Amino acid sequence: MRHLSIAVVAALLCCAATLQPVHAATPLGTQFTYQGQLKQSGSPVNGAADFEFSLWDALTGSNQVGSTQTINGVSVTGGLFTVALNAGGEFGATPFAGEQRWLEIAVNGTTLVPRQEITAAPNALFALNTGLFDGLDSTAFLQSIPVPLTLSGTSVTHIIRGDNASTAAGASGVSGLSTATSGGT
Repeated sequence: MRHLSIAVVAALLCCAATLQPVHAATPLGTQFTYQGQLKQSGSPVNGAADFEFSLWDALTGSNQVGSTQTINGVSVTGGLFTVALNAGGEFGATPFAGEQRWLEIAVNGTTLVPRQEITAAPNALFALNTGLFDGLDSTAFLQSIPVPLTLSGTSVTHIIRGDNASTAAGASGVSGLSTATSGGT
C-alpha cells in the first residue's frame, strides 16, 4: 500500500509539473512591424543605417500626419531590415482612424520615393467595426430611434426586460420618466 501511495503522489507531482498557468489574452499594443529591402545603385545594402519614418495623407505632396519617428543604427543585412514603428506614440494619438496613409522613409538623410501605402491588417479591419451596432454607426443608431418608440412582439412575460441585481429600495431594471404633469413613469 505504501508503494501505491508513493506512486500516486509521484504521478500527481508529474501532472502538476506539466500544467501551464492560464493567461488572459494580452491586448494588442500600438506597435507594428515594417520590413523592407534597401538597395543602393541596384545592390543590397549591408551595415547600420539611420531611418526616419513619417506618415502622409497622400502619395505625393499633401500633409504629414503626426510626427517623424527616427530609428538610428538599424541593422541592414543583404538589403533587408525590420523595424517596429509605434502607431499610437510617435506618429500621434490617432494617426490611423480609417483613412488612407502613406509611409515616407528617409535613410541616412535621403528621402526614398515613392512613399509606401499602408494597407489594412486583419486586426485593423476588426477594429473598424467596434463602433457599429447591427451594421449601423452608433451615432446614427441613436439618432434613428423613432418618437414615439413602439415595440411589439409576442411573449407571455414581456417585450423589454431589464435585470437589476441591486437590493436597494426603489431599484428597477427598466425606468422611464415623463415630464408631463399627468404623465407616469
